[in-house]
Amino acid sequence: DGTIVYKKNELITSGFTNQQGIIIFDNLITGDYYIKEISTPSNYEESDNKIDIYLNADKELTIENTKKKVELIINKKDLETNKNLKNSLTTFKIKNKATNEYIKINDNELIQVNSNGQIIIKDLEYGTYEIEEIGSDDEYNKNEEIKEIIINDETVTNKKIEINFYNEAKKYTIKINKIDSTTKESIENVEFGIYATEDIKLLDETIIYNKDELIKTEKTNNKGEVIFNELVTGNYYIKEISTPSNYEESDNKINIYLS
Repeated sequence: DGTIVYKKNELITSGFTNQQGIIIFDNLITGDYYIKEISTPSNYEESDNKIDIYLNADKELTIENTKKKVELIINKKDLETNKNLKNSLTTFKIKNKATNEYIKINDNELIQVNSNGQIIIKDLEYGTYEIEEIGSDDEYNKNEEIKEIIINDETVTNKKIEINFYNEAKKYTIKINKIDSTTKESIENVEFGIYATEDIKLLDETIIYNKDELIKTEKTNNKGEVIFNELVTGNYYIKEISTPSNYEESDNKINIYLS
């Protein structure tokens, strides 16, 4: 009879899919329509597709949406220098808290950092994850913190999310006892120096001490003891710098590897 039921480009009705992902538009008369997605859950990519459909009978459509995916970057860093630990052998586990399953690379849930001190996981879906350091390098103390990250629109920038794990280099102590070769009694005020046998580096390639650098000097106390502490992993040597005048000076060089 010429009555206009719906105007061109008029929004006729809208609704949300149910738990089964189904939405039904009913009581539509014969005609040309198009369907557009207005909004979608935040963990899915929105679709700009317009689906054209001519109705002259009941019809069923299947529309697919793609889950949002990001690139996760884990940086393994030195606590003091804030630099990535290159050539680290550290391994991590990454657990999806929704599924309670671990992310795998090459069917292995133990993921080792690359030569740049990073783990890069591509195409990781939105969600909540736990990241745990499993094995650390011999030169460093393990980071015992289990970090939880939430990946969503608020935490992602340019489809990437980055997290840092900091590790402290292990520090060692050397204790020297200086005694009289005959009486075995302690000798006070003997001065020792500790030197680097070679360039001593952290895994981030920072040089802590240069080869043959005098790191520090100390004198024996009244118990004949001298202590050098806060030394990182590496090759050192110790030399006697001065001794009380009633003793022969020693030219011995004591080599020691700390680990």
